[in-house]
Amino acid sequence: MPGSAMGRILGITLWCTWLMSDWAAARPWRPDFIPNGNTNGCLNCHVSQFGGDARNAFGLQVQALLPTLGENFWGPGLAGMDADGDGYTNGQELQDPTGAWRPGQPNPGNANLVSLPGSGSSTPPPTPTPTRTPTPTPTATFTEAPTPTPTPSPTPRLPDYNNDGAVDGLDLQRLLEVWGAGDSAVDLDGDGRVDYRDLLRFAAYWEIGVSA
Repeated sequence: MPGSAMGRILGITLWCTWLMSDWAAARPWRPDFIPNGNTNGCLNCHVSQFGGDARNAFGLQVQALLPTLGENFWGPGLAGMDADGDGYTNGQELQDPTGAWRPGQPNPGNANLVSLPGSGSSTPPPTPTPTRTPTPTPTATFTEAPTPTPTPSPTPRLPDYNNDGAVDGLDLQRLLEVWGAGDSAVDLDGDGRVDYRDLLRFAAYWEIGVSA
């Protein structure tokens, strides 16, 4: 066999060997063993999207579990770790906080919220804070002060002391009899004393001829 043909065969053999070893190291099926693994593929465990290269922090955690758990490495233990130290657990970043998901089940959570558990620069989007509806300030109610009821003016007293239906000399005589005293029956202005003020009131009634 010519030397050039042998060299070509040897080169192809070495290339295939390298390709197979790289494919084996990448293990493209392994993302199927973590929740939402198909979202980021090999980047979940490796530093490149094609895999087969250095493992990131999450990939190292997975590698440490393989000898004892095999392909069943995903569970509450791994989900509760924070491989990249970004404050989010592996489970939170893969939308399975409790590690309850198992291979073959539908992917949990929202694929749009998945982040890389091995990269500190990749974190789940923050949960929006609900907007609080402001409590309306009560409008002050002004109560109008009640309108005071006017005190009715006392009905003027007629100086018909003897109740004979007329204001006359007999009534004047009665007024003079209690002059200076506090006779309320004769005290026309209610000041507690029968005096000239009462006489003036009496005269006014006399003058206009008021009858009871």
